[in-house]
Order: sequence, then C-alpha cells, then structure tokens
Amino acid sequence: IQTGSEYFTVDTSDSIPSQGIACILRSRIKFDREKSKEAYNITLVVTDEGTPSRSSVVPINVKIMNVNDLAPRFLQDTPFLTFVEFGADCQNNPIMIVQAQDDDVVKMPLKYELKALSDEEKVTLKYFKFKNIFKGDIVCTQPIDSSARTAYEATLHVWESGNLDMLHNFQRVVIFTGAKVDHLIFSDASIKIPLEEQESYE
Repeated sequence: IQTGSEYFTVDTSDSIPSQGIACILRSRIKFDREKSKEAYNITLVVTDEGTPSRSSVVPINVKIMNVNDLAPRFLQDTPFLTFVEFGADCQNNPIMIVQAQDDDVVKMPLKYELKALSDEEKVTLKYFKFKNIFKGDIVCTQPIDSSARTAYEATLHVWESGNLDMLHNFQRVVIFTGAKVDHLIFSDASIKIPLEEQESYE
C-alpha cells in the first residue's frame, strides 16, 4: 500500500492464485461511521520480481457504510417534572414535549410511547397520552383533581420507527399535578400601615 497504510494492510497469506485472489485488503482499525470519515482513498502497488522489475498502480476508494447501531437518546434529564393545572381546560393541551435524538448518520423517525409497569401506573395511562406519537407531545385526556392525586408515574419509551431490530431507549417519568390559581385575594379587605412623619417614603 503506497497511501492509506495507516488504515489498511495487504494480506497475502490467504491468496488463491487459481481463483485470481492474489491478496486481501484488511483494515487496521475499527471503523465507526459516526466518528470516522465517509470514504478513504488508498493506492495499491503490485510489483513483480523480474529484471527489470515491473509494477502497476491501482487507486482504491473504500466507502464506510452506516450501520444502525445506536439507540435513540433522550435530550432531557430524568425524571421529567411538570405541573398540570386543575380543571377541564388542560385537556388535549400539551403539558410537556419529550425530545430525543438518533445519533446514527442515517437517522430514523422516532416514535414515543408511555407504558405502565404496574397496576398503579396504569392509572397514569388513563389521564395522559401522546397526542402525536411521532412528535413527543404529552397531553392529559380528562380533568385532573390534584386534591385526590398529586403525582403520576410511568415509563417513557422512544423507538426507532421502521427499524426491524427495534432499537429503543426508556426512562422513568413523573408528572406532578397542582391546583389552578386564577388570582390572589387579600384576607383582609383593608390594610393599615402606620407611618411616622417624614419628608418622603419609599
């Protein structure tokens, strides 16, 4: 190898002249398409042992193909914490947007799903769902009484849509609910503040 020998080597131990196999090109390193170049150009030189010696040069372009080997990852820290206002006005309005990312060079569409690991968590699925499983927006489906229950737990999954190997990731999600506050009311209709006489007050 005239150029590219830091990445590739020529192996003649398995040559099969009868089948026209004189050498095998092998890699010296482990290639990762997410970290390496897309293609490598090498120059292969073959020389005979005659007098005078004769040689031939052939350029070779090695293209590194992508393998879907990375599961999608969440961009938010865990656990997710959010607050939902009490009342019917929260229905079908996004209370949080989940974000995930596929770090493979060839990116796959992502699909989100809420799952329950116990009967207790199945209650969560009655009140919350993904409005669009491909966008990651969680909505509540019915009014929530925060005085009866203040927290809902479930497992959040993200899948690579269309991937036969079903690469996915998951993490816990906790949704806290809080009562809606329309406005503040003073407990005393009048408030008296005694002030001593001076030129100005702040």
